Amino acid sequence: IKWMECTPKEKRMEDSQTPPEERDTPLRRQLRRSIYSAFHPFDREGTQTVIKEEIRNIIHALNMNPSETQMNEFISTICADEEKEAAYEKFEKAILPKMENNEWPRATEEVILQAFQTLDTEKQGYIEPDVLQKYLLDYGEPFRPTELEDLIKASVDPTTAVIHYEKYATILATE
Repeated sequence: IKWMECTPKEKRMEDSQTPPEERDTPLRRQLRRSIYSAFHPFDREGTQTVIKEEIRNIIHALNMNPSETQMNEFISTICADEEKEAAYEKFEKAILPKMENNEWPRATEEVILQAFQTLDTEKQGYIEPDVLQKYLLDYGEPFRPTELEDLIKASVDPTTAVIHYEKYATILATE
């Protein structure tokens, strides 16, 4: 954390010439700590950078849920196409306002539960994995193949081979 504590922004004196969006408030300090905590585990080399592909994981670790389009636009703002890594300083500067404005909130447990209940036309309290997979492939944001596979694996109850969505809605809303 030493490198984070020594950034010029944190050392800058607050004065009337500092724009309000750059002032170091308790909320901004807390958000910066959250950003660092999410970013740091993916900085495997300790270089204050992460590979571009990890940005999605970091954003989800921050409990943010951008659309695929928003995610791609965000990544392109902090990484040029030819760049393979994203720098912490650029990431923080770009993500901080989005966090302050709650631009990409996660769905609540109630919203997730309602979505599952809509798919459960027989009101059984569960859905079959192939039903979920069909809806996820046919509607909404596109999934990468590994994402969909991981989602199905994580959601299926191993003893019944179905998705008990009430329990799963809680997990999706909180993890």
